[in-house]
Amino acid sequence: SGIKKNEDLPWEQRDHALFVAYAPEDNPRYAIAVVVEHGGSGSKAAAPIARDIMREVLRLDPVQTGTVDLAAFVAR
Repeated sequence: SGIKKNEDLPWEQRDHALFVAYAPEDNPRYAIAVVVEHGGSGSKAAAPIARDIMREVLRLDPVQTGTVDLAAFVAR
């Protein structure tokens, strides 16, 4: 009786975790959606994965690193 918490449920009945984000905030060029099957909370399971991926994407971004002329990049 009562409501079971996600961790008390059998694996196949647990909630999926979803987190969606974009970056950079002021001029979005990238979007990401992370789904963790049976991961429970999106903020606990999917958000850290999205954060790590987006950090790497922005680290390699030619506009952020200054390896590309911004005007030429936008003109494409």
